[in-house]
Amino acid sequence: MKLSLQHLRLNTQAVALVAVLLSLWLNVASIIHQLDIDPSHHEHHHCQLFSVAQHGLSHVMATPPIWPNRYPTARFFRLFSSVLNQFAYLARSPPRSDFLF
Repeated sequence: MKLSLQHLRLNTQAVALVAVLLSLWLNVASIIHQLDIDPSHHEHHHCQLFSVAQHGLSHVMATPPIWPNRYPTARFFRLFSSVLNQFAYLARSPPRSDFLF
């Protein structure tokens, strides 16, 4: 049983055609399954495609964040700035005249 090159080429083309058709069919089937918004069809299994469509269709009113009405006092800023002045002095930096005051 000898295979000719043309017979092998036809088999390769047929396999490639079937593979392309199957991949197209799977793409269409997954899109149709994702757009199926009837929950009774999906009750017996956990379907990630269906849940994505359901979460996309569900809507919740956006609420802005609530900011506190109180802000830090000026005393806090004075304390923080004095602490920063003390830590800003490094070993190789020139001496500051207001460091001790």
